[in-house]
Amino acid sequence: MAEPDTPVDIVQQQKPLPNGSAELVRSESVSSVTSDPVHDLPGKLLDLGWRRFWSEREGREYYYNKVTGESLWELPGVVPHTPTGDIVPNLVLTAPTSTTTTPSIHPARIGIKRTSSESSSSSSQVSKKALVSFWDLDITTNCILSRLRTHTFYPVHPDVEVQRALCMDRLRLQLQNMCHNRLTIDAPKESFNRWLLERHVTDTGSDLLLPSLCKTELSESLFREIINDLPIRLQWCTDKHSSQIQLVKYSETAMKLVEKISAVGESRDFIEFQAEDVIQWLRKSPHATKQEYEKRLRWMREKCKPHLTNIVKNIIENLATKLHRLSAEHALRLKEKNVELFADVISAAPVPPEPRSGKIFCTPATTSVPPVLLPPVEMAQDDTCTMLTYKNYTVKVKTNFFYKLETLYKYNCHNDPRWEYFLPRVWCMLRRYESFFCAHDGMGLQGALPVPVFQAMNRLFDVTFELFASPLNCYFRQYCSAFTDTDGYFGSR
Repeated sequence: MAEPDTPVDIVQQQKPLPNGSAELVRSESVSSVTSDPVHDLPGKLLDLGWRRFWSEREGREYYYNKVTGESLWELPGVVPHTPTGDIVPNLVLTAPTSTTTTPSIHPARIGIKRTSSESSSSSSQVSKKALVSFWDLDITTNCILSRLRTHTFYPVHPDVEVQRALCMDRLRLQLQNMCHNRLTIDAPKESFNRWLLERHVTDTGSDLLLPSLCKTELSESLFREIINDLPIRLQWCTDKHSSQIQLVKYSETAMKLVEKISAVGESRDFIEFQAEDVIQWLRKSPHATKQEYEKRLRWMREKCKPHLTNIVKNIIENLATKLHRLSAEHALRLKEKNVELFADVISAAPVPPEPRSGKIFCTPATTSVPPVLLPPVEMAQDDTCTMLTYKNYTVKVKTNFFYKLETLYKYNCHNDPRWEYFLPRVWCMLRRYESFFCAHDGMGLQGALPVPVFQAMNRLFDVTFELFASPLNCYFRQYCSAFTDTDGYFGSR
């Protein structure tokens, strides 16, 4: 570096790294080339356009040719040393076992740029070209943390994830049965998922999916969802006949509901009176218009809704309380399962380090609990779909998204240099989201900005980070997600 009294011009440049990503580096132009590490190279290499830079992310030097745009980890003409973490993911897609051998790595190539997993096969090249517009994983983060801490959640394990998925199915079935038996309706669509999201905000329990320790067991979200479906969920009618049927069904279901729950008092009398009045009006007005049927339905709903809420309030509150307690019981069983699986590594694990303070670049979430040997996961793949199977539980993902997960794992996972746990961790992540977004529920919770918006935000405002994303729908390679334990290996902060 130049001496402090030497005039130095600091220039920020964005140079590509050998793995294809880009990094903002600082080069210093000084009057003496020999004192500048950027130009501290043999004269022949300088004439050919080679310069030396430092990679903050990789923590090592690399060489960049400003003429050809080529970048190398080692000095041109020297046999390169391949890092242990630079494994070709496409060569290690077989399920790991207890006797896993060292997977194949890039062969040493002299003077040739290192390639990513997508360029290791022709099919991968096609996938990468087709998906350039869906995400940009080469953008590095510019987010700074004032405090970096290590989490204490348990690493993912397929056995725990299988049990968690079964618990989710039981809770969904329990909610459906309680709504049907107590209120004569089906559980509102997506009500269970919205209940999970609401609980997730205030939950401080041990499980990242199942709520177990919230400030209150009552749920405003679940109460609102059920009330909106009582006595029936209204739909948009396109003709007069549909409007007439919906008005009749609303009146008859309201009367049956107050009889089912044995309601007493003025609220029951008022609802029964209004329902009888509507039925009488329908008999006297068989040729009413669609607008008249809709006006009558809005009027009845507006008048009966407060009384109906007063009748079913205690029932819905008891239902939400029971659902929360069942979830807490399942979360406790999952914790016991984790303790059983990780007992040996926890006893031998070092004390977690103290949180670091100061300006620190945002890094993927990590846990202080060491991983254990994960069971093997089988994989079947074609051009469009990749299937991962563990104990007869199969999850599917599009093959191009599977390659995206490979890239995210390479950038963000640093405790699996041989890629032994890649397939089990992908399986656990996909199984987690499959449990959350049930096959017939949860699809309405998906939402993301269009790709041109991400591109414009990055170009105009230097945005490089997403606050609400997942490994499957993220545009940048750094983001925040709902499940840090499964998504941290793929870039979740």
